[in-house]
Amino acid sequence: MLVSVVIPNHNGEKYIAECIDSVLSQTYKEIEIIVVDDGSTDESLEVLNGYSKRVRIISSMNYGVNHARNLGLLGSHGDFVAFCDSDDWWEPEKIARQIHLHQYCVRVQSQRMP
Repeated sequence: MLVSVVIPNHNGEKYIAECIDSVLSQTYKEIEIIVVDDGSTDESLEVLNGYSKRVRIISSMNYGVNHARNLGLLGSHGDFVAFCDSDDWWEPEKIARQIHLHQYCVRVQSQRMP
């Protein structure tokens, strides 16, 4: 199952590399990363271009974080979508644990159905 990770970014030059690195370090590997740059005026795009082989970058005018999330969602191909803010970072097992929990819940639900 592919997980699309959408990261909205506006002037996140200071944190965006650590954020992306934490997503790239996930133990669950079926991940696509989409960063939507929401009209940054700092050096965010230069930082993002360093990840261009592993991350899809969508540039937008500054319409706000909700618009950026929606653009990322529209550009995603995953079975699931996870959102990560550009100044956040994830523990390496985050997505693997969520996928495991989802699979467990599906099994429990299917056992309850008559």
